[in-house]
Amino acid sequence: MSSIAFENARLARQRDRVQRAWIMEHVEEGSTLHLGSGHKPITEAINVDPNPDCLPWVDVVADAHALPFRDGCFKSVVSNHVIEHLVRPGPRFVSRHVCWGLEG
Repeated sequence: MSSIAFENARLARQRDRVQRAWIMEHVEEGSTLHLGSGHKPITEAINVDPNPDCLPWVDVVADAHALPFRDGCFKSVVSNHVIEHLVRPGPRFVSRHVCWGLEG
């Protein structure tokens, strides 16, 4: 592995640790939806992914375009690397690497 590739991998791991720590500070158990959790669930959140191969890491297998939850039942949504998979992201959808409270 070249030194540039090694440094890029190191920085990506560091970024992931910082993001995860920030997200964990803002997750409220049972009131946070983790959309597109894949194989990296957040244990305090409700983890949703459309891929049934992600079981048992997810709580609900569902498509982001047709979530089986009533409006307003989560205080926040956490999502990472998902916006590029959405057909029409809504106006309140926040891009990757951000945890945003739905109330503000």
